[in-house]
Amino acid sequence: MGNNASYHATADNAIAISSFHVSCKSDKPKSYWSGDNLAGVVLYSKNGKTEWTCNGVKCRSGYIILKTSKNVSHITVYDGSAVHGKVYKSVFGSDPDSSIVRGGFARVNGVWKYNSWSCNAAGNGYTDGKKQMNSIEENAIKTAIQKWISNGTQNTYPSSTIYINPN
Repeated sequence: MGNNASYHATADNAIAISSFHVSCKSDKPKSYWSGDNLAGVVLYSKNGKTEWTCNGVKCRSGYIILKTSKNVSHITVYDGSAVHGKVYKSVFGSDPDSSIVRGGFARVNGVWKYNSWSCNAAGNGYTDGKKQMNSIEENAIKTAIQKWISNGTQNTYPSSTIYINPN
């Protein structure tokens, strides 16, 4: 479901993620389970590259941005998203385009939701068209965010490399 995440590459152009990095441009909540509503995106590639710079921000596969929803509500985007495009634009200053392979998630009223039509179901060649995030991807992001909130760890390394495979 969502991005085609697996512990095995199924093609030469599979995107390998050996770590997840929570951006210093993220809004850090006090608790994983309660507080303001949050929205987040995880970036995997842009224009087929797994390391890139966009408007002065260096990124690599597994780059996570987490924002308090009220802090991005004023941003206007034209990518068809309700909130995930706003999270992206808050950091990069431009709307996300179809060259970006990304996943979207949010915390709404204390409940984490790993759903996004604009990210997880995007027609970018790496998703299955469903809004629900793949469970491998979801668990890795949960772990990264929990570690960041609890002890400030920005980099989390999954036990095995995760691959986002093309359709």
